[in-house]
Amino acid sequence: MQQTELLTVVELAARLKCSPSFIYRRLNPNHPQYIPHTRLTPTDVRFDGRIVPNLLAPQESGKVPKLDSAIRGGVKMIRRRDRQGSLRIKSGSWYVQWTEGYHRPSHTLGRVKDLTKSEAQKLKREWMKKLNDHREVAGNSRTLAGFWGEHFYDEEKKEAKHELKGKRPSTARDMRWVMKHIWLRRFGRSSK
Repeated sequence: MQQTELLTVVELAARLKCSPSFIYRRLNPNHPQYIPHTRLTPTDVRFDGRIVPNLLAPQESGKVPKLDSAIRGGVKMIRRRDRQGSLRIKSGSWYVQWTEGYHRPSHTLGRVKDLTKSEAQKLKREWMKKLNDHREVAGNSRTLAGFWGEHFYDEEKKEAKHELKGKRPSTARDMRWVMKHIWLRRFGRSSK
């Protein structure tokens, strides 16, 4: 059995004639030029020596091929932590913080002097369960047919509304046909 050559970041950078920072940027699995690797420790990264020829070969899709052995050894599943929230202390109070888009809202759980850490963690779990279980309820739902009739074309009166009036006749005809024969058949005329 042949021994696989493991390369450090500096050795791989020397072979590719690039900087180590160029390599480090491509360790993120979401990078379009991701380089498969294995982490021995959080700061010690190794690369399979067999990937170097593949990295230097021109790629049709622009993505670096991933070797099975490197995938098994190096790619971690990234778990989103925001669904659990995080417990923090600020100004003498316990609070839970979570992510919503680009924002990090928070909710105060109680004073540090009144709650132990385990009690604060229990309150955090209860708050996040309540938050994660919450479902927005839509108000007055509009059907696709209702929206189409209000803004584009009234089927009963056979007249175009303001959205279709500015379109060329062929475009308006095509839009009416697609709505009638594809979208309304697929989604139906109900709001469900």
